[in-house]
Amino acid sequence: MRIRLGLPKGSLQQATFHLFRKAGFTLSVNERSYFPDIDDPEIACLLIRAQEMARYVQDVRFQQPPYTNSLEFLDYIREAVPPHLEYLIEDMFETITLYANKAESATYTRRDDGTYLITLQVEVRKLRADGQGVETEIEVDDWLDIGVFGEDDKVLFLEKRHITKPSVTFELVVPERPLRAGIDPYNKMIDRDADDNVSEVAKAAKES
Repeated sequence: MRIRLGLPKGSLQQATFHLFRKAGFTLSVNERSYFPDIDDPEIACLLIRAQEMARYVQDVRFQQPPYTNSLEFLDYIREAVPPHLEYLIEDMFETITLYANKAESATYTRRDDGTYLITLQVEVRKLRADGQGVETEIEVDDWLDIGVFGEDDKVLFLEKRHITKPSVTFELVVPERPLRAGIDPYNKMIDRDADDNVSEVAKAAKES
């Protein structure tokens, strides 16, 4: 079962990331994102602005029964999440959302400047399950991690990309020879088959 953590955004963010690094975790986040990348597939993180947390505590402290609950706190989080990421509240907290992501193929060519051009083809399916386990495929309109890794699983590229169709091909440039590449490589999403998200990167046919 995945652990979901709310981390402070703003003045306490870097100090919190430092504590995680001291504990052996690596966190990174795009400045436009509220969902940090962490090198542990069992943990999912959400950045929460301090003012939202403070406002929630201010509103519910000394509350008489019925007491506050996680659903009320979720309303405060929802107000803080930017519009293009609002779907994650529904996917991660309100529904049973599954993915069938797959790295179909990955090849590389070495460029004249010594960098490597990768062609990565991925397949993405998104499903919702009801209380009886019946799954229905829904439209993909998601920001998902695309990753490339080198020797000793060194991260050569890791960014969220906006995906709106079930089959997508990416061209990426990395500074070192890539060994593996894929979609949602740390399995942040609940995937029906997490083992096929990443594939080995083969030398392109024209590469001698």
